[in-house]
Amino acid sequence: MKNGVYKRKSFAVLIVVIAILAAFGCGAFVRTTSKKQTKKKENKVVTLRLTGDGIDWIGKQNGWFADLLLERFGCKLDIRPTMEYSDPLKEADIILWDGIAEPDYVKKSSDLTNVKQERVGRFCLAVNAHSKHKDLANRFVDYLDSPKGMMEMLYGPEKSCWYYKDGKAYLTNNGYSYMENTSLMYPAKKAKQDSFAMGYPRFMFLPYASSMLDPNTGEAYNILQVNKRRLETEKETEQPKNDLKICSNVKKMQVKYVGVNMDEMGTQNLDSAQIATVKKYFDRMSLKKKTYKKGKSPKEIQKECIVYTMQGGKYKEVVYYPFNQFAVSLDGTWYSVTTDQDNPEPINDPADAFLIGTQKTGTHFYIYGNDYDLSKQDANVEYIEEGISAGRYVVVKCHLKKGKCNEYFIYDRIKRTFIYKFTGNYFTWYQNDIMHGYYADQNTIYSYDGTVFQKTDCKEDERIVYLEQKSKKKLKCSTASWSTGEIRESKYDLVQNTAQE
Repeated sequence: MKNGVYKRKSFAVLIVVIAILAAFGCGAFVRTTSKKQTKKKENKVVTLRLTGDGIDWIGKQNGWFADLLLERFGCKLDIRPTMEYSDPLKEADIILWDGIAEPDYVKKSSDLTNVKQERVGRFCLAVNAHSKHKDLANRFVDYLDSPKGMMEMLYGPEKSCWYYKDGKAYLTNNGYSYMENTSLMYPAKKAKQDSFAMGYPRFMFLPYASSMLDPNTGEAYNILQVNKRRLETEKETEQPKNDLKICSNVKKMQVKYVGVNMDEMGTQNLDSAQIATVKKYFDRMSLKKKTYKKGKSPKEIQKECIVYTMQGGKYKEVVYYPFNQFAVSLDGTWYSVTTDQDNPEPINDPADAFLIGTQKTGTHFYIYGNDYDLSKQDANVEYIEEGISAGRYVVVKCHLKKGKCNEYFIYDRIKRTFIYKFTGNYFTWYQNDIMHGYYADQNTIYSYDGTVFQKTDCKEDERIVYLEQKSKKKLKCSTASWSTGEIRESKYDLVQNTAQE
């Protein structure tokens, strides 16, 4: 009897529940499903298609950069050569190309938006105006062209590999490990795992030169490549790498450059700022004593060196050999600079170092405590691409707002001023002899002083894409055809001025 009552009650309750669901619950049920569907739709991963000249991979980006894209942008990156598309501007989302060797499909400028160009180098990046994912592509391209994008493309994801603190950049312990050994696996959370080296972006685009200043720190972007600074070991990394006290208590210092086209710099008396720079540079060297028999030191390294004469310190003469061998002689005692990972890169002229700005100061050149804004010398200057040390001179290469040429400013370290400027491309010279260098403008090669050296035999669809001078006697010129992609090389005799195919 009790069982029958229980069954009837259960049945009645079931009927009531069904009725409630029918009357009120269906809409809620439908709405709940709709929300899930919407959420699923919003979380759908988009694939951005990148194509162009500067790629070194075909297929989906893997590793830590793919992981970053999924977490930051909710997208994957598919990298393909242009030959796989019948019309890149109809099928790809992002276009990458050589800014000098401009392909036909890029000349349709109305089809490209948000164009970015490397401050150093020649690659350009842009969003296809007809992309189905235009907003996402724009956000991604803006990110690549930012200081944060630059730092992450150098060192990996922020927080995981590096971070900012108190106006400085630091590596995490993991980031330090990856800098030491790029073959280590990166623990990607969402993307396919790969070694840290294989996780780097698989296309050629870096917005700034690594020597440019990060506006967040005022230090060069490559600072962590040089000192691998970690907060945990900052005191250690700032300590001298040797206990030789090379420049301690030095009151006066003279420097003399010995080498091809460097003798003319003569002997300079260094100011206090230059002495401090040289001291810091020598302190950071890991030195190992090296034995040569008297008078038997390698002749090739004696040809090019920097001689520091010091007063008031431990040593009277310090000779630095950065050109052929990384070595130091302290009052005749030789030391080699060990090639461990913490050593600075060789600098040919630490007493005469320079910096170039970035972002809002991207037209500024800094040397000897002076700040030169090159946009005031030429309003067409958009930013400095790079500065190249050439003995007595510094060649400062600038990108222009209008035209397809660069502008070169020549700084004289003896006169401590700019002495010359010209517009052109692919300026090249042998050793430090820029006065006998060459550059191209359209299909004509010019000497440094602006006189015509050679009018090339380029066809209508050909253009000079590279110049290279590896000796005093020969100049190599590369031209490319835009219709066939064929690259042709010519060599010119710098004495007789004859071309050899």
